[in-house]
Amino acid sequence: LAHLPKEAFGRYCLLKAMELLYILTVKNHSVMYSAGKQVPKSLLDARAYMESHLSEKITIADLSRHLAISPTSLKTEFRRIYGISVHGCLMDLRMRRAGELIRCSDLPIYQIAQQVGYTGMNQFSSVFKRFYGVTPGQFKKMSKAGTHCLFQ
Repeated sequence: LAHLPKEAFGRYCLLKAMELLYILTVKNHSVMYSAGKQVPKSLLDARAYMESHLSEKITIADLSRHLAISPTSLKTEFRRIYGISVHGCLMDLRMRRAGELIRCSDLPIYQIAQQVGYTGMNQFSSVFKRFYGVTPGQFKKMSKAGTHCLFQ
């Protein structure tokens, strides 16, 4: 945190507090316990891997190889604990990151699409619209008009 300017430190702490509250209140979203069961380390590692490799093509086979568990176990346990498929979780992570980048950066939308793992704009726009209800361009216009980013 030493690299943050003093005026951004308070906003950072507020953001982290809100993030923690969100994680604690939203069902099936990166929680340590789900329905009274502890989340296996391999599933926490799977989410962490997906979050840090959003720009790359991630397959179940690659992920299970990286974590040294079978693809079937990964898919079954992931859905049992988080209530969502691995692919659904990856799409959710990518769309949340894309929304954050659109709101908080001046990058062109095609570069944002690439940074979150989409090579084609059509596919990215389609998934984005399904997730947010508007196209990436509309989202960018709405974000610039009324919403301010915490870290500019």
